[in-house]
Amino acid sequence: MVKIVELKTNRSLIKTNFDGYKLSLESVPVIKVDLEINQHPYVRKIPVDQYSFLHTELFSLQNFLVQDPWNREHSYFVGGDGSLIYCASYKESTGRPSPLKVVYKFSEQQTPELTRYNFSFKFISEKYCVLCDGFNMLQLFDTSDRYKVTEWKLLSSHKINENFEGFVLKDARLDVFDGKKVINCAFQHIEKCGSKNINQIHWGKLFEKPEQTENVWSWKLEDVLLGSDLIHYCAFEPKSASIVICSNKNITFQSNESKEKEENEKEDSKEKHVETKEDSNEINNNYEWSQSEDDVVISFKDVEYENKNNLKVICTDKTISVLHYDEYLLNKQNLCQQIDPELTTWAIENGSLQITLMKKDCTMWPYLMENDSKVTQDTAQNLEMDNKPTVNLETPLEDCDVAFNSDDEYYIYRINLELKEVTHQVPLGNNPPLFSTVLRPGFPAAIATRTDVDASLWLQHYNPLKPEEWALRHEGNLHAFGYVQASKQQKKYVDCAPDMGYSVISEPFRHVFIYKSKYETANNLRNRNGPQISLGKQSLITLDSNSEVLGMSCGINFITLLSEKCLLFIQLNKLNN
Repeated sequence: MVKIVELKTNRSLIKTNFDGYKLSLESVPVIKVDLEINQHPYVRKIPVDQYSFLHTELFSLQNFLVQDPWNREHSYFVGGDGSLIYCASYKESTGRPSPLKVVYKFSEQQTPELTRYNFSFKFISEKYCVLCDGFNMLQLFDTSDRYKVTEWKLLSSHKINENFEGFVLKDARLDVFDGKKVINCAFQHIEKCGSKNINQIHWGKLFEKPEQTENVWSWKLEDVLLGSDLIHYCAFEPKSASIVICSNKNITFQSNESKEKEENEKEDSKEKHVETKEDSNEINNNYEWSQSEDDVVISFKDVEYENKNNLKVICTDKTISVLHYDEYLLNKQNLCQQIDPELTTWAIENGSLQITLMKKDCTMWPYLMENDSKVTQDTAQNLEMDNKPTVNLETPLEDCDVAFNSDDEYYIYRINLELKEVTHQVPLGNNPPLFSTVLRPGFPAAIATRTDVDASLWLQHYNPLKPEEWALRHEGNLHAFGYVQASKQQKKYVDCAPDMGYSVISEPFRHVFIYKSKYETANNLRNRNGPQISLGKQSLITLDSNSEVLGMSCGINFITLLSEKCLLFIQLNKLNN
């Protein structure tokens, strides 16, 4: 049974007297480093045949500047027409960037023309890095001492999946079991199924084989997770027994769907031996139906039901069949929305058959089945009420409070990879996560959600001795940032400092907004006849370069921006005053 987990805020992290941000007119130092032509970041534009919203999100929001969590002064990107990996360094001690260094050069066989998506990589330890070439190749590197920025060594290279092309690395995690290293990897792939595109997460493992001198690492694709909408967050938990995914649609395993398909085919073959009346797929109109937010009740009245043994009700998550003797009252009719077939019940009351279906989503249905014009009397009224905004006289709604698609409900799913089922579920309401960021090296990425006007950061709290007690721990708060970011319509990258001392929003062109929760020169302010208030500091940076921002990384006292033609280092030391 899925356990519902509630996000419990730590009241000590919330600043109740915070009264917003004050714009500072102080200049913020920005160091610009122009890139040579062979140093320009390699970015593959979205192809003509990949035109869906999923493709647009995947290509446009990818961060091409990857920061080293173990040494935040170093950030890396792929340049040189997709043939080189560069290291961009900023020394906080001197306040100056170091010259770009090439840490790895790809072979001539791996040309950019072969790539379908862009390069993506992730540092999984102080020594290892996992890279996906955007086509079908997984590569593991020994990065040696990254503090000295030495040349990387390729340890192994494997094809992710022989049957698919085009992958982006979503997460990778290194664990050690019985002295042997195991690397779990999750790759995103967008596959066209009929008239729509779906998200696929290909999950596999890299195994270390220390007894061999060559081909020390072996790759095994374990399974494929399927989702029909955006994947807002994807990270393995410690020890990689489960994977945590945030989406507004259910996540299923491809292997489970194959089993269900085989079972349905067997059931279909059995039903072929049952004689049915002609035109059995037509809807029997001798029924009435009613609904609430939780369930649907179907009643058949014009047929005598003296014995329930002569009745058979078969339900899946989207269809219903009702068999009376050898005649179908309903035969595999497609329902309006999904139901939970395990909770379906039926009974005979006063000579009539009543079937109760439990909805998966607590929404009102405009109709019961496809090609059916029957609508309950209260359905239209309920639908009109659903479209009306909730009235709150104390805190009126503003434009930035309304979600992009208010009909969507977002959830964080904790999925057990061995059992292949969801064990924990965190409801987020109508607002998707704001962003995710790595606060500590070696830990899963923290996820930021909107809590009233604030942005709360949550870390996975995992106890290997009691895995059923999994939860999300409130790690920190960005005061009023949830409200601030909702008002930015042109935002591209959103992040915060590792110590959560500041948050930053970067637009694709020209502007960068920095928000620091403490404004030292604005202390001891009070509202008229009120208590003392606290103000934050907002800094606006206008970039001289007209090229698009392609990546961003945050340190304690600096921000690194990667654009099409230059690197920008924003110095934040003065903001601490």
